[in-house]
Amino acid sequence: MKRIFPQGFLLFVAILTPIFLQAQEAAEIFWLRTDGLFARIEIRDKDKKIIFSGPEFVNETKNQWKRIAALEGKEKAVDAIIEKMLGRRLRPFEHIAPFFRTLLRFSSNTTNDEQVDAFLQSINHLLDQPGSPRLNEYFTVIDAILKDSVLSTYKSVTWKASRPLFEIVNCPSPEF
Repeated sequence: MKRIFPQGFLLFVAILTPIFLQAQEAAEIFWLRTDGLFARIEIRDKDKKIIFSGPEFVNETKNQWKRIAALEGKEKAVDAIIEKMLGRRLRPFEHIAPFFRTLLRFSSNTTNDEQVDAFLQSINHLLDQPGSPRLNEYFTVIDAILKDSVLSTYKSVTWKASRPLFEIVNCPSPEF
């Protein structure tokens, strides 16, 4: 007995195949560029112990990325941000690695794709501002909220949130 696929199904597959392949190629290109960006970075302390290894960092990042559903298909947007960072002469270890860490932590704490997009838009906004973008301070604040629910620390007073749930809003500048 022969099975005949409806013509609509074959047309559907024919249309979606190039789109799927383009998305897959964009992800592969993104990871190849990221590998190249961190390939030669190896930082050691005074005892010659490795503090940061670029290739290991990329492998860990890639493995975590695959497990976070909110990051699916975000490679192109992240690549555009990295290009802006490089255009501003920001360094991979000092700025791009903390960006990846914060993105992974933020994305793993939210299941909302819109919030990941809002986070990426907030980084774009900071990069578009003249002068020093103060990205590391932004990453530190978000990390502190996500890790320990810390909002602010001043002298001997630490302000904490009861829950580390928050949303990023980009009107007209990033707020959360």
